Amino acid sequence: MNTVLRRLRDLGCFPLLVVIASTATADRVPPRQTLAPHELRASVAPPAIVWPTPAMPSGAIEFESAEQRHLRAVVITKALEQPWSIAFLPDGSMLVTERPGRLRIVRHGVLDARPIQGIPTVKTGGEGGLEGLMDVVLHPRFSENRWVYFTYHKPAPDGDGATTLGRGTWTGTALTASYSAATA
Repeated sequence: MNTVLRRLRDLGCFPLLVVIASTATADRVPPRQTLAPHELRASVAPPAIVWPTPAMPSGAIEFESAEQRHLRAVVITKALEQPWSIAFLPDGSMLVTERPGRLRIVRHGVLDARPIQGIPTVKTGGEGGLEGLMDVVLHPRFSENRWVYFTYHKPAPDGDGATTLGRGTWTGTALTASYSAATA
């Protein structure tokens, strides 16, 4: 076979071989996309988690992992409802999102009973019960601009929630000048 290819090349027929090879491969049917089981159903999310919240221990939880030995987790509060994300402020306080649409703050290990003001209206529920207030992060230059970013489901005219990126300016007690952008 190599002799035949060399002879055709020497005769200047190599471009013809490329066209023939291209045509032969173009007739092949491309492989079909494989789908995960959840993609074969009409729903896009797993069913909502409907079991009650388990009881939290009253003391520290000590455990080991493959990466670190002698770990200790301490329960700071039991008063959050579906906490989703945490952002640590420079002073050590924690901003915590709750999926039902509240932004909370933990200062000096104590949860403030009042939610942070300035979060826009959040659409909760949805398919699988997964819509709500989600992530919270500080801008990389937070110490200069005081910007806090958050993602949430913005109520849409069709009744669904549109995944949205929001930003507000942290005053130390609230978010001001919040706006939403980048709706997906």
